[in-house]
Amino acid sequence: MNHALAVILFVAMLVVIHQILWFVISRYAKRVDVVDIAWGLNGVIIAWSAFLLNTYSVRTMLVAALVTVWGLRLALHLFVRIRHSPEDKRYQAIKDAWGAYGAVGIFLQIFLLQALLIMIVTSPVMVIALTSGQHVGWLDLLGMFIWLIGFLCEMIADKQLKDFMRESRQRSEILDTGLWRYSRHPNFLGEIMQWWGVWLIAMHSPYGWLSIIGPLTITYFITCVSGIPLIERQLAQNPRYVDYQRTTSILIPWFPKK
Repeated sequence: MNHALAVILFVAMLVVIHQILWFVISRYAKRVDVVDIAWGLNGVIIAWSAFLLNTYSVRTMLVAALVTVWGLRLALHLFVRIRHSPEDKRYQAIKDAWGAYGAVGIFLQIFLLQALLIMIVTSPVMVIALTSGQHVGWLDLLGMFIWLIGFLCEMIADKQLKDFMRESRQRSEILDTGLWRYSRHPNFLGEIMQWWGVWLIAMHSPYGWLSIIGPLTITYFITCVSGIPLIERQLAQNPRYVDYQRTTSILIPWFPKK
């Protein structure tokens, strides 16, 4: 127990230091949304720190590899998007709300909060690293399969959205082809599936079911807080999107209504 607590505290310290670094970068770049790039990279830091600080196991290395693929792809995708777009309005609103104490508020409300959230979301990774054995069972295979489907879903959806944004000539146009024909948020669906897949792998570990807090947290924030609800409110001002809402499933893919 003492070893596990020491590992968790050390990994948390690394994440906070990483967030401080990105806070400095954000001050230099004069935009807060660079913190989005740090999200995936934090996952990579957590996965490999937990792996290196514990006894080697095939399952721990496997999960570290999955999280690395997820984190590096997401970080690169967000880096390219941020580089070619203005700052996200959500972060601008937070800066305005804090006024003269903007820097302190941004660090606490965005950078430090993100550090806490990524530690919670990656709790299955920590459980696997701290308690995992060498044996790979059917739950591991099922978890990897769900993770792979989620990864492909998110990657393809992001690519389709990127191509659409580059080719679209009118702001009123709506992406309703490819994966977006069957779900209004296939990229978010892919993100959620990946973390439920990792949790299934954690289920092979003692008390692994307790790490369900990880996928539940990311699912809650995407579906109820800062993901889908915010985008739906923003795009609902477009009459074409209102029609799209009437015919297309919000998250789980299904055939469009007539």
